[in-house]
Amino acid sequence: MSRQSNPGRPNAGGRIPFRAALVPVALWLFFLPGFPGGGKLQAESVNYAADEILARTHVDISSLRGRPVTLEELFALTETQTRFRFVYVANRIPVDGQLAFESGGVMTLARLFSNISSLANVVFQRRNQKIIVRGPLPDPGPAGHQPPQAVQVSGTP
Repeated sequence: MSRQSNPGRPNAGGRIPFRAALVPVALWLFFLPGFPGGGKLQAESVNYAADEILARTHVDISSLRGRPVTLEELFALTETQTRFRFVYVANRIPVDGQLAFESGGVMTLARLFSNISSLANVVFQRRNQKIIVRGPLPDPGPAGHQPPQAVQVSGTP
C-alpha cells in the first residue's frame, strides 16, 4: 500500500490539505452533530485505489441512503457483501459516530474507504481477508518541537 509523502501532517499554515477529488460528486458523506472529530482531517492519507483488491471489490450502500449510519453498521453491511472482516479496538475509533449518505449505490471499497477516512478520521489497512481500522496518529505538534522524553538515571552522585 503506497502512502503519499508527509501523510496527514499540517502544512505551513497549520492546516491539513483537503483534496476534493477524494469525495465523488455522486456521494457525499456528512457528519451529523456530535460526531467525534468534528471534521478534522488528522488521519493519514492512504491511496486505497493502489490496492487492486479494494479497487475491484464492490459494495452496495443504497440501503443506507437518507438515514444516519454508524461505522459499526457500515462494517456489518460490508462484511455481509464481501469476504472481508473488520478488526478494530472500539474505544480507539468513533464506532458510534454517525454518517449520513446523501446518495448511494454500488461503489468500490477503495472509494468508500477513501471517503470515510477523510471524514471520520480513521485509516483502513487490508491484511489478507481482514480490514484493520485504526484512529489517527497522534498530532506531532509544531514543526521541530519534540515532546519531553523520559530519562532514566542510574548510579550514585
